[in-house]
Amino acid sequence: MRSLLLTVGLCLTLLSLTSGYPTGAPSGACISMFPNHGVNPQTMPSPYQITLSKTNFTSGDEITVTLASSSGEQFKGYLCQGRYLDASMNQEIAVGSFDAPAGAKQECSGAMGNGVTHSSNSLKTSVTLKWTAPNPSSAHVRIYCTFVKETATIWVQEPSANLIDGAGGPLPTTPPPPSPAAPIAISVNDCGSGKGCYRVPDGCDEASCRYLVTWKESSQDSDYFTFEMSSINTEYIALGFSLDKHMGDDSVVVCAYSNITGTVVIQNYYNEGKGSGRVSSTGLTRGSGYLGGSRISCRFDRKKMIDADQIFNLDKMYYLLVAQGFAAPTGAIKKHQVMTDGQFPLVSPAMVDFSGSGSKPSLTGRATYPLMKVHGCLMTLAWVLTASVGIILARYYKPMWVKSRACGERVWFQIHRSCMITTLALTIIAFIIIFVEVGGYSLWRGYSWWDAHPILGIIVTVLCILNPILALFRPHPDTPNRPIFNWVHWGVGTVGHVLSAPTIFLGMGFPKVFVPWWATWIMVAWVIFHVVCELILEIHQCCMNRRNKEKREEIEMEKKGDPRMADVEPKYSGRRFKCCMLSLYLIVTSILVLVLVIVIAALVQVPF
Repeated sequence: MRSLLLTVGLCLTLLSLTSGYPTGAPSGACISMFPNHGVNPQTMPSPYQITLSKTNFTSGDEITVTLASSSGEQFKGYLCQGRYLDASMNQEIAVGSFDAPAGAKQECSGAMGNGVTHSSNSLKTSVTLKWTAPNPSSAHVRIYCTFVKETATIWVQEPSANLIDGAGGPLPTTPPPPSPAAPIAISVNDCGSGKGCYRVPDGCDEASCRYLVTWKESSQDSDYFTFEMSSINTEYIALGFSLDKHMGDDSVVVCAYSNITGTVVIQNYYNEGKGSGRVSSTGLTRGSGYLGGSRISCRFDRKKMIDADQIFNLDKMYYLLVAQGFAAPTGAIKKHQVMTDGQFPLVSPAMVDFSGSGSKPSLTGRATYPLMKVHGCLMTLAWVLTASVGIILARYYKPMWVKSRACGERVWFQIHRSCMITTLALTIIAFIIIFVEVGGYSLWRGYSWWDAHPILGIIVTVLCILNPILALFRPHPDTPNRPIFNWVHWGVGTVGHVLSAPTIFLGMGFPKVFVPWWATWIMVAWVIFHVVCELILEIHQCCMNRRNKEKREEIEMEKKGDPRMADVEPKYSGRRFKCCMLSLYLIVTSILVLVLVIVIAALVQVPF
């Protein structure tokens, strides 16, 4: 019963994680103030206003900050920070201190101050906060708030009026906006002949492409390639050159919009591991960009051979990595988008040969990862089918088939042992395969709940290996240590089996596995079915326990009076029902596992 409660609890916890952050913004949102809900912020004006009790302050002053909508529109969550207004200061840290009234909590605490966020997702018509100016103060400030109306409806970094520091210098002047850049028209008519192209979806033109990248030898200088890039619903588009199909150790060119200068900034980056750091504009020239109509586009020349450690020369074959996301006011890029279909970074289905004048393929789609699918199929077979059947037999079918033997052992034990050995073999093979595919261990980065999958997977694998080792030292049934072994063996196996469910759920969410969203509900259906079967068998076993105990006592009494009864065993009450339950469990589990394996193994593309 404890294993059932653990399973149900973990599944409920997993489901709750998909509903956002009901108890406030996570610490990972402190810089961007962007909630990790998997949706883009609204582009329409926010219905919510930030009202200040006054707009001038001196060191240590307390200012009342009111969050509300003039139309009475409600909201569930918020994150507010004071930030410096002067661009010469660090504009990504919280300054000044917010209090934490009822229904709120402090967040994003640092040396200069803190922010405040909701502590419950109850509907709010207005929120009143107290902000205390830094002491000493040295610059003007603005309050920024992110509002969450619903999980899919958010406004990010909405500004208040300026807070003028009486001891500060003159208010920073904003440079006049530059003349608007001209839109960049990218033709796809000569894709595959005059230029190389990588576009999604297949056959799109620029107006309908979610992603579009083109390249050809520059008409102005044969030492350069001319690149064109375009994407929708984003503030930057990044093109990476990679020797494999994984992010890490890649040379990247980024076109990002800076709302300070009102221009598209073109820069080289280098992905070191899973992060990125700015390199320079070395080797980039004749660049131009445009942001408008929900689309960013840019054109630039990139030198083929560059004498720099972290900028790759274009004389080799590379996979193309394409990503998009949001940018800071300076044009510095934030983490790429990952949470919805089509937003996970693209990887070209084939390598592009840039040697010589460069090949001119017309590519579409994305790279696939067969080893990840093999890993998923093996783990599903191991933990949904063989481990589950083996555990069910050991837990509820020991009294069955008492006289039957298979290779000198009880039937239930032989089937149980075969199932668990199969589970061990499949798990080890899958474990090795994923390490080969990833090229090592995936570090916890805190970007999403997917990052917990490797940790849980290692724990499950260790427990899977540990339990058969413990079984090798199983004491004889008549020794005092046998109950201790039974509890340890049960505990290790139960924890491993329970943890396997959320591990599989998280694994099915990996974009590189390309498992459709509805497949998760097949796994949910199996978990519910398994829990219900265990509950039924547990209740049935409790109901039959007294009757079977009486039968055993009767047989024991008869054995004492009649030596011929020595080999007689009582017939187990409820055996027919248990056989029907086992048949039902095997049929339903086998069908669901077969469907899951087919879905995971299918080389499907995520729709755009």
